[in-house]
Amino acid sequence: MLIEKDANNIQFQNALSCAYKNLGNYSNKLGEFNTAFDYYKSSLAIKEKLAYKDPDNIDLQIELSQDFQNLGKIAGQKRNVGETLHYYKLSLSLEKISEKHPDNYYVLNVLKDSHEVICALYLLLNDIMSAERHIESACNIVSTLLKKYPDNIKVRENYISTFQLRQRVITQTIDSDTAFHPANIKFPEEENEWNYDNQHSLPDFKKLLLTVNPTSLDDKFFQNFLLDPRSDSLKRMAQCFYDEGTAALDDRKLELACDYHQGSFMLWKKLVDLNENDFENLKKLAVSCCSLGQVFAEQHRFRSALNAYSSSVAMLTYLQEKGYLSTEWEDYLAEINRHIAQIKSADFFSKRGQFEEAEPTVG
Repeated sequence: MLIEKDANNIQFQNALSCAYKNLGNYSNKLGEFNTAFDYYKSSLAIKEKLAYKDPDNIDLQIELSQDFQNLGKIAGQKRNVGETLHYYKLSLSLEKISEKHPDNYYVLNVLKDSHEVICALYLLLNDIMSAERHIESACNIVSTLLKKYPDNIKVRENYISTFQLRQRVITQTIDSDTAFHPANIKFPEEENEWNYDNQHSLPDFKKLLLTVNPTSLDDKFFQNFLLDPRSDSLKRMAQCFYDEGTAALDDRKLELACDYHQGSFMLWKKLVDLNENDFENLKKLAVSCCSLGQVFAEQHRFRSALNAYSSSVAMLTYLQEKGYLSTEWEDYLAEINRHIAQIKSADFFSKRGQFEEAEPTVG
């Protein structure tokens, strides 16, 4: 082997460490946790020597911290709280580098991840003071990153999720799954696989949205919160609001259902306004509008219900004329028209009452 011929070659050592790390990632995904742990240990042994020789090398120190995190992830897979906590604490050795480079994006993100996991573990252990200390450190980091990188969508998403975790610390609510598998424990190659139609990624994004008020999505929100409304974040948020609204409606929580479906409607409308030729977004808007009509009808807000249903029919009819809808949508359209006819029927109003005079309508 080349490493045996030149044991002091830093490039060879680093390459071997990375190979061990990749094998550990692969073994972990296969569920072979003991094998993964051994590979991560081998990677760590090399990285510790390299980092010791070059303590000011940012990349080496970051990789060393990530090796500690990887060992913590394996301990978490085994539900070993003490060992998980041990390795994540060791990963905080990166704080020495952060003192010299307080604005380094990668250093701060690695530290944020460690502080969040440690916080969740302490909360699981009912050590509230320690949990508060680490979540405050994480909040300070994401606040620093937001000031430094205000146009970075990922930074903004992390800001929300971190302060959401802070809220859970305040209310002292957490479970073992959250502690061992928060969103930031995912491997790097999985982080960017989010798609708002992907049922595996959607639940994690829903957790991130708990601090967002679906009724406050004004222009200032889009400027200060998302900045890039064309990003997939907006679509994921719209889909999440729609799902939450549907669940609330099923539970007969009408006010909450109305808030979420109005939020979904406003987000899809924003996307349609940005690109009127995106028929998929227009279809989503039509469906959201129809669901909003259903909520209004349940609330006896018949004028708003009629307005929402009619708007949905107009959009779907337009898409149908453009040849964008399949024939199965004809039944969906027919069902909406039946709701419209029912609302307009004299018999319906004799049972439900007349239109309210001062009632907000769908814009």
